[in-house]
Amino acid sequence: MKIVNAILTILFIVFAVVQLNDPDPLIWVLMYGAVAIISGFAFMGKYNKIIIISGMVVSLIWALTLSPGVYDWFANHNTDEIFETMAPNKVFIETARECFGLLIAFLVLLFHFFQAKKVAV
Repeated sequence: MKIVNAILTILFIVFAVVQLNDPDPLIWVLMYGAVAIISGFAFMGKYNKIIIISGMVVSLIWALTLSPGVYDWFANHNTDEIFETMAPNKVFIETARECFGLLIAFLVLLFHFFQAKKVAV
């Protein structure tokens, strides 16, 4: 598990750094940075379930607020458009990508939650 946690730490650090050129970088750097920190602590075998659960709640609720953009993408656009360059008339691309990023963060936090449960037993 140490290798997986190390990879997740590095991956979410990269996610956070890539967000620095985003129009709203602070919230994304904080979100992805928090997951990187939680993964880093998991690498060291340290877990705080309250922080992990809080991150899960934030990421899931935030993803749900962006889900209309995902619906718009699936219902009204070509699915390949998600890989295109963002444009002012294609807001669904940004919201769908952000939603998927938050769902990935949620899944990683869920993984850490189950790791924490194993350590506590």
